[in-house]
Amino acid sequence: MTRPNVAGYAGNEVVRTPALDALAARGVAHRNAYCESPVCQPSRASLLTCRFPSQHGKRQNAHGPFPAPAADSIVHRLHASGYRTLQVGKTHFSWDPYDPAVRRAGVELAAFGFDESAEEYDKHVLMEDEIETPYVGYLRTHGLLDAWREHEREQTEIMFGRDPAGRAALAEALAPDDTLDAFIGRQACEQIGHCAADGPPFFLWVGFVGPHPPFDGPAELSELYDPAAIPLGPSGPDPIPDNRYGEFIRWCVEFLGSGHYAEADYRSMGRHYYGAITLIDRAIGDIAATIDALGLAENTWIFVSSDHGELLGDHGLITKAVFYDASVRVPVLVVPPRGHALPRGEEWRLVQGIDVAATILDVAGADGSGLAGRSLLGDARRSVVFSEIGDFSMVATRELKLVVESGTLEPQVLYDLRADPDERHDVAADPKYASAIAELVERRLRPYVAGDVETATA
Repeated sequence: MTRPNVAGYAGNEVVRTPALDALAARGVAHRNAYCESPVCQPSRASLLTCRFPSQHGKRQNAHGPFPAPAADSIVHRLHASGYRTLQVGKTHFSWDPYDPAVRRAGVELAAFGFDESAEEYDKHVLMEDEIETPYVGYLRTHGLLDAWREHEREQTEIMFGRDPAGRAALAEALAPDDTLDAFIGRQACEQIGHCAADGPPFFLWVGFVGPHPPFDGPAELSELYDPAAIPLGPSGPDPIPDNRYGEFIRWCVEFLGSGHYAEADYRSMGRHYYGAITLIDRAIGDIAATIDALGLAENTWIFVSSDHGELLGDHGLITKAVFYDASVRVPVLVVPPRGHALPRGEEWRLVQGIDVAATILDVAGADGSGLAGRSLLGDARRSVVFSEIGDFSMVATRELKLVVESGTLEPQVLYDLRADPDERHDVAADPKYASAIAELVERRLRPYVAGDVETATA
């Protein structure tokens, strides 16, 4: 859940991200990248399969079929090309982590193509007594588990409770080195060490859990940030359209309790959100340093992205799910091996999250045929990008962003991104945009929703 601008390389002068900034200096930071869905599972299914939700069928976070483990995926394709495939941290491929069959370490992820896995879950899952993961075992061994679970239950109640009083976020109860994301970072470094000893090639999928609600960066790092200095986006709430998409936005406000929050609450959350970002930046720095120390830097590619963004108070909303920029845009870093220069000046091209998956296959020499992603090392350019959630689809160009009801293609909202980059004014009913809406619906969305991605993106 990473906002696209919370990094030093992205122009943020408050957050401390030296590791990400150093990686960006070596590669290309794509600043105009969109996820395939502004919620976790559909977006992760897209990254796994290199296909859009309209193709793989997962359009919402919910119990129900994830793309079948045996389905074609980039992990299967990498494995077929001779790569050892490993996973550490969160995947969210599982639709029911409470199912004992799902929780058995490595059983499900092996079916997705991973040779080895050490899966973790969101904190709200890990705080349940019946859940067992490597991190839960670590906390138990160090006598930290009970206090940590009690803290997380309290933090979750503060963030998502309906009582507007006492909403100041709590810092993580643990020292930075004992936190979940630090643990995931150490496991990633250990796996890289094993791979270096056994010999490449290998593919390692590292899934940090944070920053994710409840936002609780460790106190040592959150205290680096003055709440008054946290940059906030467009303050809301904005007028909600009187249509089905408006009903969905109202549901988000009610479900997440966003209507109870004020600016001070967003700044308090932001302080801990930034602390969590700095924690993960340290872990990424350790991973990069491990690659260097083991002599792998000259033939290792590093990719950094997120499944979706985070609203953090933009338009009076928290978390995700809607198509505002902070929710649907994601950071994308492509970092080549040391000594391998990438062409610059491409940072603002339109990019889909699945283009990261296509690029991974490209640099690995694996089969990328028949997939919707486009390698970021090639000459192909996108004139539009898409995203989906539930009953709604979005199409965006550099100039316009249109949201429609997927079943009817009825326009719901339209933003003129050049005149209104903060997306404050819905112009869907303005007659001067009628021809632009018709072009987006007929030439882009209609073939896309029907599954004809090539025609829609041509």
